[in-house]
Amino acid sequence: MRYIDSNTDKATDKAPDKSAPLPAAPRADVVKTMEKIADSMWPGAAVVVDMETGASDGKYTMAAGMPTFGVGEIAVDHDDIRAHGKDERVRVSSFYEGVDFFYRYLKALLN
Repeated sequence: MRYIDSNTDKATDKAPDKSAPLPAAPRADVVKTMEKIADSMWPGAAVVVDMETGASDGKYTMAAGMPTFGVGEIAVDHDDIRAHGKDERVRVSSFYEGVDFFYRYLKALLN
């Protein structure tokens, strides 16, 4: 396994000595709002907190002490995952449901 030294941008065989910031627990009021909106759109669907494995600018905001979370709301077919392939796709209906979810969720958080 190779690592990138953030000070020199050079590859090395040794993991960095500096550890990443610990993740913060999601705020209960934020999760409760998310669960309420999700249940209104997809009754019975679980809201699951998990680790995002892709790159994110969250590494900078978390390092500055700002709890940072992402929200995924686009449904994919269980047996047809095409993430980052040459034929990556989502259903059009899933895209628009995701837009609607974010609109409702952000509106609820701001009220």
